[in-house]
Amino acid sequence: MPGANTSGALTAMAVASQSDNNCGLHAMNNQPANETGFVINAVEHSELINAIPNPASEKTTIVYKLSSEVINAEIKITNLLGEVIAKYPVTSGTNSLEVYCSGFTSGIYFYSLSKNTNLVKTKKMIISK
Repeated sequence: MPGANTSGALTAMAVASQSDNNCGLHAMNNQPANETGFVINAVEHSELINAIPNPASEKTTIVYKLSSEVINAEIKITNLLGEVIAKYPVTSGTNSLEVYCSGFTSGIYFYSLSKNTNLVKTKKMIISK
C-alpha cells in the first residue's frame, strides 16, 4: 500500500491483572511496558517442532526451540501408560536431539518438551521395527 509503514511489525501484548482489584494492566514475563500497559519488546517463545522421521525405526531427530531465559529444560519420552522411558536435558536456541530407537519396542510413544518445570508441548511418535 502506498504510504504504509513496512519497517516491521511490533507485537503488543496486554494482560488484565487478576490479583489487582482495579484490573490494571501489567507486563508479561518481566518485559518493560509503556504507559498504556503494552509490552514494548517482543517475547521469545519455546516450541516443540517435530520428530523426523516419524514413524522411525533406527533413529529419529526431535527438533525444538527454547527461549534464552530457560534455565532447566528437558525432553521426556513416555509410553502409552505414561511411564518415562527416557529423559534428555536440552539447551536454549533452535536445536535438535537425536534419539536412537534400539532400546524401544515397536509402538506409540509421546515426547514432551518442558522448561523450568512447565510443560511446553507433547507430541506423538511411532517406533516401527
